Amino acid sequence: IGDSLVYMIETNESKRTELFEGNRRYFDVHYYLAGHEVIEFASKADLTLEQRYQDETDREFFSGQGERREVHQGQVV
Repeated sequence: IGDSLVYMIETNESKRTELFEGNRRYFDVHYYLAGHEVIEFASKADLTLEQRYQDETDREFFSGQGERREVHQGQVV
């Protein structure tokens, strides 16, 4: 969407997926207004490519094992 900022407020538990989502042009910033969540992240180099990059969506998907962290209200990741 060019040089714009897009935001979304989620009030329910996030959908758990089996694959990591990677981007090349954009990145996500998460700020926790309330509650907590366990997130998992990893370097693309340490994962296995499952779905090739699509320029239209700026997404690619990977499988593998990452590092988990619990994030809480007021944190930015």
